Amino acid sequence: MPFKSSSPDKEEWLREAAEAYERVFGRRDRQGEGQRPTSFSEIEEEAVREGNQLARWLLESKISTHVDDSCCHEADCKCPWCGKPAKRKREEVKTREIHARPGVVSFTRCECYCGHCRRSFFPAGPQAQAQS
Repeated sequence: MPFKSSSPDKEEWLREAAEAYERVFGRRDRQGEGQRPTSFSEIEEEAVREGNQLARWLLESKISTHVDDSCCHEADCKCPWCGKPAKRKREEVKTREIHARPGVVSFTRCECYCGHCRRSFFPAGPQAQAQS
């Protein structure tokens, strides 16, 4: 099935977090003699950058699991505005980007079109609400 997604497991998350930890602390521990101490601002910038990367990873993983909850993989789905049947515009999925607090988050969705409303939309799952 082309739209199959799976939820990331806890071990995968722990590996990502361990790598982020190593990027921040491992480099600190390997600094040689004669180098100036790292400032608080530099440490903060590194920690925030790694934290944002982990947050984007979590968001992208969570969003990808919602494909299973959406009607994206079906030939027809309901329009979020009028509730009438809508059709998928094309077979392939589109990559979308959202500008979130931790940065740009990418995900894929099928694009659907409602002939009655003359609007395209990307099904997000049963809890999706129309945004005007």
